[in-house]
Amino acid sequence: MASVSYTLNFNNKRNTLFIKSIFNKTLDFSKQTPMDLSMTEIEAIAREEFPILNREDHDLKDLIYFNNATTTQKPNYVLNALFNYYTTNNFSVYRGSGSYHDHLSTQIYENARKKVAEFVNAPSSEQILFTSGVTDSINFVSTTWGPQSLKKDDVILLPLSEHNSNLLPWWVLCDRVDCKIEYVKVIFISIISIQLHKNGQIDLDHLESLLKSKSPKLLCCGHASNVLGVIQDMKTISKLAHKYGCLVLSDSAQTVGKVKIDVQDLDVDFLAGSSHKMYGPTGVGFLYYRKSLLEDLEPQKCGGGTVKDVTFESCDYIEPPFRFEAGTPPVAQAIGLGAAVDFINSIGIDRIRKHDKMLLQYLYERMKDLVNLYNFDPTLDRLPIIAFNVDDVDPFDLSALLASKNIITRAGKHCAYLLHKTFYCTNTVRVSLAMYNSSSEVDKFIEVLKESISILKKQ
Repeated sequence: MASVSYTLNFNNKRNTLFIKSIFNKTLDFSKQTPMDLSMTEIEAIAREEFPILNREDHDLKDLIYFNNATTTQKPNYVLNALFNYYTTNNFSVYRGSGSYHDHLSTQIYENARKKVAEFVNAPSSEQILFTSGVTDSINFVSTTWGPQSLKKDDVILLPLSEHNSNLLPWWVLCDRVDCKIEYVKVIFISIISIQLHKNGQIDLDHLESLLKSKSPKLLCCGHASNVLGVIQDMKTISKLAHKYGCLVLSDSAQTVGKVKIDVQDLDVDFLAGSSHKMYGPTGVGFLYYRKSLLEDLEPQKCGGGTVKDVTFESCDYIEPPFRFEAGTPPVAQAIGLGAAVDFINSIGIDRIRKHDKMLLQYLYERMKDLVNLYNFDPTLDRLPIIAFNVDDVDPFDLSALLASKNIITRAGKHCAYLLHKTFYCTNTVRVSLAMYNSSSEVDKFIEVLKESISILKKQ
């Protein structure tokens, strides 16, 4: 099936993307612009595609959005994909009359699954399960694979840096199955001061000692912390875990769409990905799974679309992933996720990654002498995320004051309670960047940050 047709008007100030049809040619910025674009030029092209960043009304005028680790803004390409689906192809998926329209809607939906599979280099699109997001994906593994695969006294490994969505589901599972959780140490390395700046990488020696002594069945690891930003070496971690017969689940909420993901190269057994953190719609995510792990499992969520036949005594389930996708699927959201994949591919992961690294370094240089930076080692491979604190200034007050100037950050523990309790027992302000952010925005942020700190310290 064809993908997306487009026309780009480069004479228009905002480089408006006009979608003619959502099903013909693929969007490709690289054919319209030189491959050696400067960082500023890349930002200009990408930013103009995000309508919320180009509003002129008072509440959104000159918006600086630095909360991208929470959710990203949506480009016209994705918004038009959603609009186009609802206005031209909102027909039944798998459950229609067999008409051309129902068949086409099913094709479009499954094409989105194929796009996601290709994006993470899954061997087959049948190894991509659509969920409502990363939290749902991890809960699926904990409620479906967990009770049918683990037994009393089995061990699950977790780093202390995990988001609550990759922590709490395993606590619930342990209550159900009576298995155990062991925490993997994170290395502490002094960057600027030993009390405040620590490296966030997993201690591989400690991990191996736990693999040897505890014989765990599963290691659940965030590919990158949503607070520290450090990207874990999942390939090495997977190789080490598999050496001792331990499966690996990668929480890749922060990395999908920001760094190149290849599930076969990483050799993970499960990988959970988000849509709304990679410029797609909310309400959908995906789980990649190693095929053999789900083939014989029964679904924990049952209903329409999961069976071949039902008798008075039993039922015959269809093959994965469909047996695990009960009810009406998130069709529009999945199509929007597929459009987000197209959009990212059109710009190029490598170009996005280069932009993020350059902008992060610029932000770091502007911030390092102004605030207390936590766990920031500029030599490590990391996402454009900085968590910080200011002496005698409440993080919530600071974030709120920045927001009053249309600079959006986040304050708190960022759903990583154990990380904060273990490392520094306080809240932080977090800045997280995306492709549409620029060095001029960083300059404005620093200016307002200085003013805000001065105001709050006088109170």
